[in-house]
Amino acid sequence: MREVPGAEVAIEGVSADGLQESVTITNRGQIDQPLTGWALATLHGGQVFEFPEGTTLPPGGQVRVLSGEQARPGQPGEFLWSNEYLWSNHSDTALLFDEKGHEVSRFTYPRPTLRENRRPRRKILDRDRAGFHLRDWDEMLPQDRD
Repeated sequence: MREVPGAEVAIEGVSADGLQESVTITNRGQIDQPLTGWALATLHGGQVFEFPEGTTLPPGGQVRVLSGEQARPGQPGEFLWSNEYLWSNHSDTALLFDEKGHEVSRFTYPRPTLRENRRPRRKILDRDRAGFHLRDWDEMLPQDRD
């Protein structure tokens, strides 16, 4: 299910320093957004987290995806991605994809580079038997984008 009209889901921030890393995702919209089939990815490392079946983000709600040596979900809406460090301490880009693999949101820290400010390359997340693959949207044929 793509982003539901009335929902507005965005990555609010990435915390990549310390023993627990986190990505915060918020629904700024007016209705629930199901996250089943949605995924979060690191641009530079290519790691992918899939949201658990049945996950829903209510209006004004947040979820946090945790990683790192001391990552321990402690409250509803927190998910453990890995006890490995996934995010660069210097710079990376978090990408959020809907269930079709279409990019919904991105967050670059500490700030976008000059190149990304000009025209960031929109990504699509492909899934096959070998796993996940990030590809540039512009390089795909129109019939392959759905």
